[in-house]
Amino acid sequence: MFCRVIFIVVALSFFTSPSAQATEIRIKNVSQRDYENLEVNGKEFGLLKSGQITEYKSFDTAFRFAGISLKIEGKTYYMSPRDFVGEPMLGDGCFTYLIGLADPKRQNDFEGHDGSVSANKRSGEFMDFRGGLSIKAVEEKCPKA
Repeated sequence: MFCRVIFIVVALSFFTSPSAQATEIRIKNVSQRDYENLEVNGKEFGLLKSGQITEYKSFDTAFRFAGISLKIEGKTYYMSPRDFVGEPMLGDGCFTYLIGLADPKRQNDFEGHDGSVSANKRSGEFMDFRGGLSIKAVEEKCPKA
């Protein structure tokens, strides 16, 4: 009987751990401005003040960059990837998306600036110069459940 209880406890902890079966993502605002109506890949995060980090949310599928929409003082900013062809999924685990404002002065550091999302292979950062946003996915150690 004791062995059954131990097995059930271990099994339940495996399935409730944030890193066990999902991609967990939180967002950090790395700009000097507050974000309103923040939405990432269809999930609402709401208001995110400068420097703040959200709680983790589960995603079925996630990549190093994402579809993003937010407002700053009434102006809409976005990242609108055309597709994710050739882009590997992040996979199970915990990640933080560092979301900031795109810097047009750095455009030459990025490949593929055709009006869609551009990549800097050295830094792992992506920018959408048309939509005005930058993103970098950073893998984190998952918090204990």
